[in-house]
Amino acid sequence: MIYTLFLSLLAIWFWDKGKCSVLWKQLGTLGLCLLSIFGDWAMFDVLYALTFFRYRDNPKEKWISFSTITVICCVGMLGNEPIWSGLFQLGIFLVIPLIQYCYNGKSGSKKPFHKWFFYVFYPLHLLVLGILRWVVFA
Repeated sequence: MIYTLFLSLLAIWFWDKGKCSVLWKQLGTLGLCLLSIFGDWAMFDVLYALTFFRYRDNPKEKWISFSTITVICCVGMLGNEPIWSGLFQLGIFLVIPLIQYCYNGKSGSKKPFHKWFFYVFYPLHLLVLGILRWVVFA
């Protein structure tokens, strides 16, 4: 996950601070998308992060771009077997608009419990799921 987030950050930095033509920025983004194939969420991570960064002040363009990326990528997944796995992926992509819709632009809670709960919960739930997988499939 860190690898894909790093590639997304590079894409944002390249578009924001890069002193080159749009063509070189597009080629750089394409290269980062190709590198992201070896990570999680191949190509989605770079394209979504860049879309939400570049169109942060233009909601209409942001959602048109997001929808286009999602449809193109999901259509490519529909050829997978079984077919429901592609539809399942489409459902996952619907989480992003939900989060964007519910976000009010304000910072979240600063209470230490809320911060530490997720620092502990995230690795702990992965550990529990790993143990369950090991027990079920052993």
